[in-house]
Amino acid sequence: MNWKGLKRAAVVICFMFVFICTNIPAEAAEGETGTANINVKYGQTEARKMLDMVNAFRTGNDAWEWDSDDKTKIPHKDLVPLEYDYELEKVAMQRAAEIAFSYYPAHYRPDGSLCLTAYPNTHVYMSKGENIAAGYETAESVFVGWREDDENYAGQGHRRNMLNKDFTAIGIGHVYYNGYHYWVQEFGSPASGAAQTAANDGETTVSIDFLLSEATITLTPDVSSITVASGQSAALPNLDIQIKMNGIYPNWVSATATADYQWTVANGQFASINNGQVTGLADGTTTLTATVFGQTVTVNLMVGTGNNTGDNGSNGGNNTGSNGNNNGSNGGNTGTGDNNGGNAGTGDSSGVNNVTGGTWQQNGSGWWYQNPDGSWPAGGWQMINGTWYAFDENGYMREGWFWNGFHWYYLMPGSGAMAEGWLRLGNTWYYMTPGSGAMSEGWTRVGNTWYYMAPGSGAMAEGWQYINNTWYYLIPGSGAMAEGWARLGSTWYYLTPGSGAMAEGWQYINNTWYYMTPGSGVMAEGWQNINNTWYYLIPDSGMMAEGWARIGNTWYYLTPGSGAMAEGWVSVDNIWYYLTPKSGAMASNTWIGNYYVNGSGAWTRTR
Repeated sequence: MNWKGLKRAAVVICFMFVFICTNIPAEAAEGETGTANINVKYGQTEARKMLDMVNAFRTGNDAWEWDSDDKTKIPHKDLVPLEYDYELEKVAMQRAAEIAFSYYPAHYRPDGSLCLTAYPNTHVYMSKGENIAAGYETAESVFVGWREDDENYAGQGHRRNMLNKDFTAIGIGHVYYNGYHYWVQEFGSPASGAAQTAANDGETTVSIDFLLSEATITLTPDVSSITVASGQSAALPNLDIQIKMNGIYPNWVSATATADYQWTVANGQFASINNGQVTGLADGTTTLTATVFGQTVTVNLMVGTGNNTGDNGSNGGNNTGSNGNNNGSNGGNTGTGDNNGGNAGTGDSSGVNNVTGGTWQQNGSGWWYQNPDGSWPAGGWQMINGTWYAFDENGYMREGWFWNGFHWYYLMPGSGAMAEGWLRLGNTWYYMTPGSGAMSEGWTRVGNTWYYMAPGSGAMAEGWQYINNTWYYLIPGSGAMAEGWARLGSTWYYLTPGSGAMAEGWQYINNTWYYMTPGSGVMAEGWQNINNTWYYLIPDSGMMAEGWARIGNTWYYLTPGSGAMAEGWVSVDNIWYYLTPKSGAMASNTWIGNYYVNGSGAWTRTR
């Protein structure tokens, strides 16, 4: 197995794995697996263009490779053109989707098995090989990357695959997913003879088996609670399933997937599930639970004799119980009386029992509300004149923080009105979901801006926050998640637009390469030794230098495209220069062996 680490390692990566008969690598990983479905966009018309490029390469004058001594070119003569194998194309398309889902370790599938297991059992390929790549946008660009013209023997594994005389067939796959292009070449011999198929350039759902131990799975229901009246039904929640594999490339993205799951009711006395609907059976509170890939998510379910809130609580909170009658001195509420219509609610009071015409009363124990019929709400929620209030079991209005068994709420001291939206208490901000009033926790989107509310406390986070193994920066004061370039003190960072994740490693931003120090995320400047290669990042801007650069009183040549500091003899615009090994400094006015370089560094004569 050979690793090709191009200098743009954060965007452009290639691997090669070649098998001749029984050349098999180490054992595959084992463990419990799950099956996810992802939607990818294939680009097979573009992928098939590469066949002519590969065959012209095999039969042309550039069909050579370095010997292991890096001194002798081994020519390849009389190579036959590869036949396009539509069975191998199916393998390449599956593998392209798989590397979009999980790129590392190279040439292993997301379920831990070897890439060879993707080959069909219906045809025996005596020779097999695979090239993979990510980040290249066109068939021509990835082909040039795989040619490895400027690499030494150790870096020409992909080239040797394309020039391998033992291969007689090829299939190529191309997937566009999560904003990135993924490419796969599958080689084999003999060809399967599979019938030609039309090029797939459309959206396709692909099933992928993956190791659960290598995945971080996030399940998010589209509602946090459902309120339904007895005898009525509501649609079950939908789950957003995000899977981030340990080997995903780039490392800040995750896969949006679908999978099979079923909802269950914790207490069948209160509700039942049939045909994608939950039906209320009796007044009470219970939960709906679904388990996907070993992860469990729970949604609160409230069943009452009041009005159904409609589509999964989209109208906001609802008093699910009736106001009840005065059952003695405590005036008990006969319904469940809970405001939990869902955090996604708009606050619309349609379908809610909005009481008007009563009067507020006060005694030594507090405030209470007397309904027009002489009863009073107790032990739950009541909308009064368009505002939500919570009452204790004795019917007194609650104030301050209130935990109803599912969520925290804040009732304004003095008025008792349920708080909604942003709430500042002391020096801490909270966000109370409009409509339901439930205190928000975790990532919360308000308008077009993301905020992070500390789980448990609900306090708005500020500054650097390490969340699920990723660093984010929440702007002090506002709490807004930072995106793009951020200067903190004298240091620059890059927070990935959309996700806000702190970028690390090589980053291609507005057609320019930058290097963000792994671990700290600090934008690198000046000379940097990265994976045993020197680069120069222009001070202040951090931009990767390319071409000729004068640093101090010394000239250097930074290879265009990769930015790698050149060493040894280099031809630039058909003129040869000598860059001193290790230091990279351009030699001038001196002899290099039998060759003389003048004051500009150009080789001018030989002795």
